[in-house]
Amino acid sequence: MLGVLLFLRMTGKTQMANLTPLDTVNTIVLGALVGSIIYMPEAHVWILAFSMLVWFILNLLIRLLLRLDFFSKLIHGESEFIIRDDKINMEIMKKNNLSMDQFRAKLRESDIFSLHEVEEVVFETDGEFTIIKKKNGSESYLLINDGKIVEEELEETGHDKEWLVKNLKELGYDKIEEIFCAEYTTKRGFYIVDMEGNIMKKNKKGEVHKIDEVDLDKDDDIKTNE
Repeated sequence: MLGVLLFLRMTGKTQMANLTPLDTVNTIVLGALVGSIIYMPEAHVWILAFSMLVWFILNLLIRLLLRLDFFSKLIHGESEFIIRDDKINMEIMKKNNLSMDQFRAKLRESDIFSLHEVEEVVFETDGEFTIIKKKNGSESYLLINDGKIVEEELEETGHDKEWLVKNLKELGYDKIEEIFCAEYTTKRGFYIVDMEGNIMKKNKKGEVHKIDEVDLDKDDDIKTNE
């Protein structure tokens, strides 16, 4: 039990959330390893420890490879639009054996009871749906992920790399590698997290806010009122 718990802690909390293909394989293999020790008296406990160590090292190597776009798409797949531009992608529905009854049930789980309410639906890599309602704000785009520009998302915004670099320089970021992630929303502007976890927001008016500064202002207001 301690070995399995340690393995889950070391490989990340995703093991306990929605399962990815890699998480599913880990679950099966861990079950086989632990089961062999419990039900086979001749198997020594050190065999389990060695096997888990080897599997842990393999996991580390795979997770390093997942930082490359090619391997990430190969193992996790890609998010796909089921509904977009007033059209349902029937190929995705058939590929995932998704019937309309199942699709509507997913919508009801999000308190949507009519397709008239839906603007776009994204089928995520973990099998969940991201639903955008009509007249319910604007879509956000992940322009930078782990220090790299997400070309597909940037293209969706209708802007180019020069536009992105210019806006980032205005916020004090000279290198893309300094940024852990950068989200852009047409109505709210940029939401940026650097490699140290610091958050900075820039709204459409050009005003820049750091989360820490905003929190401090709120605290000061509370003290003043008291």
